[in-house]
Formats: sequence, structure tokens, C-alpha cells
Amino acid sequence: MPRKVSAQHREALLDAALECFSKRGFDATRVEDIARLAGVAKGSVYTHFKDKEALFQGLIESTLLPLYRQVQEIQRDKTLTLRGKNHARRSAALGRQR
Repeated sequence: MPRKVSAQHREALLDAALECFSKRGFDATRVEDIARLAGVAKGSVYTHFKDKEALFQGLIESTLLPLYRQVQEIQRDKTLTLRGKNHARRSAALGRQR
């Protein structure tokens, strides 16, 4: 599988996983549901992730860790006032650039 297609499948799986886990919860979500929503074969899930738990971990790493790092950068920024830091954190949480 070409890298571009593989990366697109991985992103589609992460997007589908976020939607499925958000709607049904982790336990009620099946790998088949995620694959179907992503528009890929079930086997493609296992090409990118060891199991459903690894897919969930990948989702956390791709969504929450970047946000956490962004908040850490805001906290370390000595040029921002407390009010400015609060505004920047809210903006980061909403997915906006500061």
C-alpha cells in the first residue's frame, strides 16, 4: 500500500474511532464499526493498530497530547499575562491558533 494511501487510511480510522467512541463508548464500539465508518476493510485496522486499545491510544496521542503540549507552551510563555494565558488556553481548546 502506498504511504499516502496508508496515511489516509490511518487518519480515516482515527476520525471514525473518535466518532464511534464518542457516540457509543469504548466497550460498545466494535472494530468493524470503525472500519465501516472509515470506509476501509477491517484488516486495515490491524495494519495500523495492534488492537482496539492501540487504536484508542493512537487517538489520544493524535488529539490530546498536541493540545496538552500547546497548553504547556502557553504556561511557559513569560510574555503573556494571566488573563492572556487563560484566553490562549481557551483558544487552544477550541482548536484555534494563539
